Amino acid sequence: MACKRAGLQTPWAKGTAGKSVKDLNSVFKTSFLKRHQDSGAHISAVSRMLDLDEAPGAPTAAEFKEVWKELQEGASQKKWRGASWSDKSGLMAWVLNESILQMEQNEMADAQTISLQRDARRALLLIKFGFCTSSYHVRGGVLGCKCGGGERSADVVRSTREVIRNFCTKFRHPPRWYDGPKPVFLETLYDKIINCIEIVTSDSAANEVVAGLISAGKRSVEIEDDEATALHPNLKMVGHDKAHSFRRVLKRPYAADTVLEGLMENHCLGKDSMIQVISNSADFRCWFEGCVKTQSASQGTEGFGDKVKNLRAAKHRFESVSTPLGRMLLYLPAFLMTCQKVAEKRKKRQGSWRGSTSKT
Repeated sequence: MACKRAGLQTPWAKGTAGKSVKDLNSVFKTSFLKRHQDSGAHISAVSRMLDLDEAPGAPTAAEFKEVWKELQEGASQKKWRGASWSDKSGLMAWVLNESILQMEQNEMADAQTISLQRDARRALLLIKFGFCTSSYHVRGGVLGCKCGGGERSADVVRSTREVIRNFCTKFRHPPRWYDGPKPVFLETLYDKIINCIEIVTSDSAANEVVAGLISAGKRSVEIEDDEATALHPNLKMVGHDKAHSFRRVLKRPYAADTVLEGLMENHCLGKDSMIQVISNSADFRCWFEGCVKTQSASQGTEGFGDKVKNLRAAKHRFESVSTPLGRMLLYLPAFLMTCQKVAEKRKKRQGSWRGSTSKT
């Protein structure tokens, strides 16, 4: 940008660096950028653009790696690099995100078939993609998310359309003090994605089932908008996760048998069952986490290794019952060690717990 404003006629100023046949036949390395950054012409152009006697210099590769690591770990942006939020950190994060987006846009442009995995819950929509190119290169990633788009089937389709448009927009939502190109909508890429989507997978919730039919044009697209067209005109299959829908059963399967129902109540669901006792106590959860690490060090563990910190026994739906039961079996020695420690440390409060546990 600085070289362009200075009126230079170099490939960097014209935006064609790395696009010639000669450059494409070789690997484009970061050393090329470093060489241009240190060149006298670039330093002089930056100094004139900023009206400074000395160019301040761009962030180093080490600084970008540090920000990238913070992004991967999901750290709060206000606590990056041991300091408060700054415009420089925000711009660096945006540059990294934009670079990844443009890399995925370039690869998506060569896709021959695309599949989407979509999940919507409480007006929050997340879409992942997978595609295959003509050379059988397979790639997957996150297409985008939408918050507050609504829960109706028409809202899901409308939000999906918006997510795809956002994916096809370069330089979108730049941070403060950004002085680069304006947002550019890649209409050719958008049409490519729309026409190459052949599979959409979602759960069996009613709104997502209808959204799949609307997207394929099998239900009236006017539900979304009077002037809307089919979002996936070449859609060949709409997949539904049956196991995911099973998590939503309202009647517990174990309620069909008195013995099983009593066992679940005493062992997992009752307020005095050890699974609930451990799950509802911060101290007991810490003890369980420590016992898991002890088991992993001495006997080894299956499943999630020594990363498990709790039993996740919230009583919402069937999935919330299967998770603690599965973890209890995978980490049975750790579970028994925790129960023993609870019995030793909390003798004054173990009466009801002991009665519930002894029944199991």
